[in-house]
Amino acid sequence: MRMMLFGLSIGLLVGVVVGGLVVAGPLGRLLTTSGSGDTGLLGRFQGAYRQSLVSPLTRAEHEIEDRDIAEFYHQLLEDCGLAR
Repeated sequence: MRMMLFGLSIGLLVGVVVGGLVVAGPLGRLLTTSGSGDTGLLGRFQGAYRQSLVSPLTRAEHEIEDRDIAEFYHQLLEDCGLAR
């Protein structure tokens, strides 16, 4: 029983250390920023995700023929932060 608790304690300690290294260490910095000034892996995934959500809406905007509706739709996208 003592050995099992000791093993769990060691496992918890190792998990906290590894998690801290991932968040604050070089791996965390690699995921969030890169040396060239771009946003790193997470930023690229975020950009691709945003692009996949917004592109159908912007394509639909270009297909609206009525000028008033097109202006309303464009203003709606801007108000929602989706216009480019």
